[in-house]
Amino acid sequence: MARFTQTQILRLANIFDNAGQVLLATVVLPPIFTQESGRIETNIIFIGMLSTIAAWWISLRLERIGGS
Repeated sequence: MARFTQTQILRLANIFDNAGQVLLATVVLPPIFTQESGRIETNIIFIGMLSTIAAWWISLRLERIGGS
């Protein structure tokens, strides 16, 4: 089984960090700022927040693995 180098793991952590930022900006924030008829899509926001936190958590775990 192929093993990743430390540099590759840190690069993957960076990719997951960027993915979390994109999820936050595209899934979570637009429903908050574009409320139509005063209704916020809480399901979309909830799923977006979970996805964002998951991407950032994976990023932190990979940074911890790659930094050792």
